[in-house]
Amino acid sequence: MGGKKKVATKRKYDDDRGTHFFDKSVFKKRKFSDAEVVNNHGPANKVQKTSSSNLTELQQVFKKKLEGAKFRFLNEKLYTITGEDAKQMFDKEPKLFTEYHDGYRQAVDEWPFDPVKSLIKYLSRQPKSSVVADFGCGEARIAQEAKQKVHSFDLVALNEHVTVAEMSNVPLEDESVDIAIFCLSLMGTNFADYIKEANRVLKQDGTLKIAELESRLIGLKKFLVVLEKMGFAIKQKSQPNGYFYIMEFKKTKKCEQVPPTNDILKPCLYKKR
Repeated sequence: MGGKKKVATKRKYDDDRGTHFFDKSVFKKRKFSDAEVVNNHGPANKVQKTSSSNLTELQQVFKKKLEGAKFRFLNEKLYTITGEDAKQMFDKEPKLFTEYHDGYRQAVDEWPFDPVKSLIKYLSRQPKSSVVADFGCGEARIAQEAKQKVHSFDLVALNEHVTVAEMSNVPLEDESVDIAIFCLSLMGTNFADYIKEANRVLKQDGTLKIAELESRLIGLKKFLVVLEKMGFAIKQKSQPNGYFYIMEFKKTKKCEQVPPTNDILKPCLYKKR
């Protein structure tokens, strides 16, 4: 029984980063007609409403499913285009970024391990004087909870803590940062350019922290070799629950050029449903 549960949990991560939004248990109570799904007239009024919303329980399920579908579409898109193309997409339709992070937040809520919390805990053990750069910060949770000065970068500013920037070109001086962070944010096809930019802004002997899905790594050894060529030596790595890698690197030299990276990280692609 325990083995089956673990396999099912892993399938959730590998399939769509833990974004199974459709709860089939709702349908075990009774069958609904098409009319009940579409509107609130007649028999549908018998469906129990939650105290937190005017939507029926069934409508909330379908709303979650739609949000999950939008998230999966945007997530796959972000893995298969460059960071600059992603920025242009969100510049044209900023609401897509909000929709993406709404879906992402729901996904994280279902995970037994939150890598952002792990990184915040790591920073709690570092000097308060350290300067941090959070590449692909999303809602800038790290900046809001860490004691250090945190520069938070993403394609759209969801709040006042975020500076809008494409991650291959952030507004920081050379060697001005002690710690650089990528938490599930090595997403664009040019993700190596982001690592090169982190190298530029990091001080000599500075720390690079990367949190990534284990299922994305085509080969951990290849990944570490590429990072070494880009001026980063691995200090430690861990798998807190078997699905994520938390890696810590030390900057050993400047990154002069980006090596080939087409065989080290897989994009998150979704099975057609």
